[in-house]
Amino acid sequence: MSFDESRRRPQALFAHDGSLYFPGWDSQFAWEVWRSDGTAGGTFRLTETNGNAQGQADSFLAGPGGVYFNMADPAGKRRLYVTDGS
Repeated sequence: MSFDESRRRPQALFAHDGSLYFPGWDSQFAWEVWRSDGTAGGTFRLTETNGNAQGQADSFLAGPGGVYFNMADPAGKRRLYVTDGS
């Protein structure tokens, strides 16, 4: 994962249950949701939903079943997603 200084900085950070959830830019997958426990080994990409640069995830919220967020789908429409963190 890498961040371009001009536009690829995560805009939303969300802490939940000892982990940090955030949108991260990856040159292969574009914007996806990542999770970190603060260690290199505990930092990984959670989603492979976007596949393009339509926009990063935002509006993170914990709820029944996991962490909810909205993110652009491959067609560029904002959708609601949920992850259980795995």
